[in-house]
Amino acid sequence: MKSFTYDLKMPVKIASQGKEVEAVSIEVFAPTNQVMVDVGVLDFEFNKARKNAIKESTEMVKGFSVEVIEKIQSKEKDEKVEKLNPTQVVKEMSMNGADLNRCFFALKNILTAGNKERPVCLVDNEKMTAPIFDGLGYDDTKNILGEYIISFLDTSRSM
Repeated sequence: MKSFTYDLKMPVKIASQGKEVEAVSIEVFAPTNQVMVDVGVLDFEFNKARKNAIKESTEMVKGFSVEVIEKIQSKEKDEKVEKLNPTQVVKEMSMNGADLNRCFFALKNILTAGNKERPVCLVDNEKMTAPIFDGLGYDDTKNILGEYIISFLDTSRSM
């Protein structure tokens, strides 16, 4: 099953084998139908932001001549295509009208879904729970959201 591992910038305390330890990484597994409603929320918000970004860039070039537009397009083709960055994905979503609070709530539902036998997310080999999620740092949460979108949603026509 496809997954990604994320190293926490701010470790979080978890109970593991009866002891309190600081977790330093999480593993997130590809979505299943168990979390399809919340994955749909992330997909909707990402695509809403993408649509708004396209609309805004279209509005910006309306007054440009054909020659200027062709120069811009040829310059964009010559530039290297950079790999999507999780922080940049969330920043672009925020700047282009995505409801990040709704995204974070959906992410919490996704990562805390499942059971011990088949979790959606493991925190140092322990199932992610709501209290553990609530203890994550804000920057970590944004990066996990961005990485989730890059890893599991269609970002081929990115912003």
